[in-house]
Amino acid sequence: MIQFLGRIDDQVKISGFRVEPREIGAVLSTHPSLSAAVVVAREDNPGEKFLVAYVVGNTETGPNTDELRGYLKERLPEYMVPSVYVPLEALPLTPHGKLDRNALPAPQVSLTRGGREYVAPRNDLQRQLVDIWEELFKIHPIGIIDDFFELGGHSLQMIMLVARIEERLGKRVPMAALFEDPTIENVADLIGHGKESLSQSLLVPLQTEGTNPTLFGPHASGGTVWCYKELVQSLGSDQPFYGVQPRAPENGFTSHNEIEAMASDYVQAIRGYQPNGPYWLTGWSMGGVIAYEMARQLQQQGQQIAMLALIDAVAPAGEETEYNWGILLSLFAFDLGLNRESVKKPLEVSLSQMANLRQLWAEARRAGVVPAAITLVEFRQLFDTFKIHANTMLRYRPGTFDGSVTLFNAAEEVDELQFGYDPRDPAWVSESKKRKDQLKGWDKIVTGDVEVRLVPGNHFSILRDPNVQVLAEQLRDCVARAKS
Repeated sequence: MIQFLGRIDDQVKISGFRVEPREIGAVLSTHPSLSAAVVVAREDNPGEKFLVAYVVGNTETGPNTDELRGYLKERLPEYMVPSVYVPLEALPLTPHGKLDRNALPAPQVSLTRGGREYVAPRNDLQRQLVDIWEELFKIHPIGIIDDFFELGGHSLQMIMLVARIEERLGKRVPMAALFEDPTIENVADLIGHGKESLSQSLLVPLQTEGTNPTLFGPHASGGTVWCYKELVQSLGSDQPFYGVQPRAPENGFTSHNEIEAMASDYVQAIRGYQPNGPYWLTGWSMGGVIAYEMARQLQQQGQQIAMLALIDAVAPAGEETEYNWGILLSLFAFDLGLNRESVKKPLEVSLSQMANLRQLWAEARRAGVVPAAITLVEFRQLFDTFKIHANTMLRYRPGTFDGSVTLFNAAEEVDELQFGYDPRDPAWVSESKKRKDQLKGWDKIVTGDVEVRLVPGNHFSILRDPNVQVLAEQLRDCVARAKS
């Protein structure tokens, strides 16, 4: 049975973000080729929420899906852009002249394809990939030229997709390749012919257009660059931005367990794309630490660093210890977007570690910050990657950088109690002290100035709307000043 989520003016949670369908509909209604538009949230399958735009054109043909999506992408964050568009001759109304939500037709799968025709799989590999996609999206049929993002795909679903392809087909797919051409046809061609290069597997083109110098942003502890998605959108269409992700590991969860080795890999990747400087680097949390080491290595190679912007990153002190389980699980939970109340139960000390993780998995699915279809095994893989990266950052002993840095600090301090704070844990005590220091330890290891800029929000919400709008404005200013 189809379920509409709340009234049209209520907030709903889509892919972990709270959105107001009424607000999206109001923006869409300003399109010059539409006479009416309404956006609703649907849940045709339990746990699979998505936004649908019902539109009435004021011309015979009306705008197509790609045009409407592009119009909204210029005005709203990506997560607020509906995945499905249904053209109507008129919006259905009740006898009292109000929208009749129950009369809105169920969207057909063909309408999710942005005007593309359905193309069936041509070989066994494509058929196996179609099975994986249909299982993930709960949609049938899916064709080989259907777009991953137009089907409603997002960060964690992409991670699940890559994991399931590797598990079932024994093939690794670089996520950067999915950004460039997010279709089954491309994935089948990629893994069928073994096409992969260093730059393809490490550089993720989040924004390729623009006249400004290209920004490079290495991943945070989660191991992906999706944390920058809202920031890139807020920076605007004139700012190229390439994320830098880890190389797919040969075995285990990560390719490197040292920041220096990661940075060396990533420097090689960006120099494969842009052989010479000046280079413009930024990074959030662990990404800032990696960007710092990349800047050092580029300098050692005789390259110029035009800008190094660190986003709420703490200078590590080379701790010999590791984070305790409670702190790691708390950090992971808040990184996903859960609140303090959601984390309380999973962190009960009476539970075993696996029981803690299982509870967190249930809370994350219930809150909608991870896909409902994510398995406990896949969730555990996400956590293990996060854990390894967090402890890798903790052990890093940074050398000196010959230059200045800009440090964007979150205005709100993190409540230590919500992270399972233990005053006997030397790793957390050390980091907590630096977090309370405005310069966060960077002044001890750079020869130039540390310019501090405050951004509203805490360590996790600084990259989310509305705080990310302020961060983007400040970062644009830094780019402009560095260019002059």
